[in-house]
Amino acid sequence: MDYLTGNRIQQNVKTGARGEFIFGRNELGGQRFHRWVDTLLETPDGALAKQFEAGLG
Repeated sequence: MDYLTGNRIQQNVKTGARGEFIFGRNELGGQRFHRWVDTLLETPDGALAKQFEAGLG
């Protein structure tokens, strides 16, 4: 089913009818990953070890 959905999305993107798409909004794993990356990027270098211990919280 994911392959079919991805294929349909690609077909629609090619039409140019929309300039922006949200794909995978309901995929919790992807959301958690991006929150974690954002958290790490915002954490000062000296506090990274403590952030890894604490996790996302």
